[in-house]
Amino acid sequence: MLFSKRLLSILMVLALYTPAYAAGEDTPYSVFAEGHYIGEADVESNEGSFGITGFTTGFSIPYLDFSYTQDKYDWSKASRLPLGTNGDDPWETMHTLALSSGYSDRINDTWGWFVHGGISSAFESDMNDSFGAMATGGLTYAITDTISISAGAGIAFHSIENALFPVLSIDYDGRGTNGLGAFGSLGLEGVEAGYAFSKEFRLVGDVTRTGDIYRLADDSKVEREGFVEFSGWKGGVRAEYDVTPELSFSGGMDYHFARTMKVYDSDGDERKKLDIDGAPGFSLGVSYSF
Repeated sequence: MLFSKRLLSILMVLALYTPAYAAGEDTPYSVFAEGHYIGEADVESNEGSFGITGFTTGFSIPYLDFSYTQDKYDWSKASRLPLGTNGDDPWETMHTLALSSGYSDRINDTWGWFVHGGISSAFESDMNDSFGAMATGGLTYAITDTISISAGAGIAFHSIENALFPVLSIDYDGRGTNGLGAFGSLGLEGVEAGYAFSKEFRLVGDVTRTGDIYRLADDSKVEREGFVEFSGWKGGVRAEYDVTPELSFSGGMDYHFARTMKVYDSDGDERKKLDIDGAPGFSLGVSYSF
């Protein structure tokens, strides 16, 4: 099956936590933590609402990265939600585990190659059928000293669907030897642009696709042993500051544009489709390498 929007959750989770380690590059051990919040948003305009408060934490060792995310949902007017819960909250907490890795190397001064891969599990309380996996590979071509193109293909697996998808991005890094300058990336799932005002301080803006698909609980009142998917776009800006070469902080504001919620049964057949209004959000993070 060709690329499917339903598989975006796997790609988003694993792409987010899969750095491409390069041959000969120093790969320190590191730990990180991030808190995030998405403001209250109406479901179907006036059919109840929810906000999300959560955190992500994890660690990196050479060629391997692990992360855990927990999102707590704060529901309002649950009795108005068209989810068949009779006024009860549809769910309280969602969990995501991700284990991933990536590697790249040069063929010559112009060409290079890369591979990425990983597995993830996103669930309410029962992990059965919650697992997904992704693998990608491709080539990079340096147009100039500052501009390069990456192209390739990948395959994603999930309990309810498998898919093939393209990989394509254009990357720019105009930072000089002093660390100052502009940088950015344009890909199929979004765009990012930033400027380094010093070796320690950077401002970054992005517009990216978002996606999550969770396995619902065995006894879920929404859909027993089913799945719920969120998809949409968000845009934001964040600041990154390296206090020392080892310790870094980041923080930013974003806006999650109108999103879509879909509910599937245990076989992956769509049962409900709901619109979610936009909402602002913010995040704060810290990382330490050693």
